This record gives sequence, C-alpha cells and structure tokens, in this order.
Amino acid sequence: MQDPSPCSLGRGKALPRITRSNADKKERGERPVSDGQALSVLWAARLSGGLFNQKWLRVKPSPIPILIIWVWFISMLSLKGIQVRHNAKNFFLGTVRPTVAEFERESFDLRRARLAAIVLYHMADHFALDGIALRDRSYMDKQIADIRARILEQCPEFALIGDVADASKHAKLATRPNHPRQLSSVEQISASPGMFQAPFGEGLFAEAVEVVVTLDDGRPRPLLPSVRAVLAAWSAVFESEC
Repeated sequence: MQDPSPCSLGRGKALPRITRSNADKKERGERPVSDGQALSVLWAARLSGGLFNQKWLRVKPSPIPILIIWVWFISMLSLKGIQVRHNAKNFFLGTVRPTVAEFERESFDLRRARLAAIVLYHMADHFALDGIALRDRSYMDKQIADIRARILEQCPEFALIGDVADASKHAKLATRPNHPRQLSSVEQISASPGMFQAPFGEGLFAEAVEVVVTLDDGRPRPLLPSVRAVLAAWSAVFESEC
C-alpha cells in the first residue's frame, strides 16, 4: 500500500508498518486500522513531538511542536476565562502577607496599620490587571472596579480597608454618593494610648494598645480584625483560582 501523504507526513515507513499490522489483524479476525485513523495517530505523534511510542512510529521528537502545544493550551485557558495570575500571586505572597504579618506583630503601630490597609486594598489592582496587555484607562478602571466589587461582596470589611487606604494616601476624602465613605480624614485613624502614653491616672496596666478608626458616626472600630478578614478573603480567592 502506498503512503497517501508522504510529503505532509515526511515519513514513508510508518504507515506501511501499520498496513502490515492490519494484515496480521485480519488473519487474527480483529478489526483493522483505517488509513484515516493511521494518519490521525501519526499527526498526533508529530504534533506532540513524539510523546507516543516513538520506537513503533519512528517519529523523531522535536521541542518546537511541544512549545506550540503549550502555547495553545495556555491560550485555551485564557479563552475559557481561566487566568494564570503569577504576578498578582507573587505580590500577595511577597508583599501583602508580610506587611499584614508585621502589623499583626505590632498592632499598635500606626505606620504598619496604614501600609497593611494600602496593600490589601490595592491587591485588587494587581489581581485585575495581571495578564492584561491593553492600557486603556477606562478599561483598566472597569477591571479593577469589578474585582473590588467582588471582594466587597465576599467581605464587607473591604470597604473600611479601602477608606483607610485612601485616607492614608490622600489625607482628606471627598464625598461619594454611590458608595458613601465611613471616614473623611486620616486624622480619624489613630492608636489608642497605652499606660505610658495616657495622661496620669487614665492609663491602665495591661491595657490593650491598638490602632482604631473613628467612623464619621462617632463609633470606634479596631482596624486589625478588618485587616485579617480582608486578608482571608484574598487568600480564598487565590486558593480557588490560582
């Protein structure tokens, strides 16, 4: 039997071997392999760089087809909406978690508290824009807004973290009708005084010293529980998607 596609396959011996195998199958009463099936197997072997039985098919392996298949696989993941967010995960593991850990070790430190809120809030920027080549501002803003809305739905404490982050960066916050702020100024973020910082007669021994946010309605809110809640929300996102 003549190889029906010797030019495209580039191998003149593989298909005749299958033909001889078919003759053996007929003698044994088994179903032979069709020419189309044989060509499909040979093409699959060529595209996979000889990942099949190379000795039987006599297909020389090549790294180029393997690279092509890998690129195709990654592109299919992107088309299915699955993003491999390596940069975002590196930022989370290398910056967000250590910054939060520093604040947890020194929960009275105002600087560490502000930094923890900033990196937790802007983790959304890194997550939303990782792998996106388009640099249009409106498109980027929409991607970030979508991620922030998603985290806020999972963790309402994200709203307070966002206000603390923005207040720490900009000092004063403008009103926002669609999403009202919980605080208006960086001055509302403070550390409660300990025994040695409070006026004489007011400090208590073993009194908890922590960073507190005084909301616009006058209620005090300790910041650390909100920081931990948002960190847990981001951890859950990375565990489910990356």
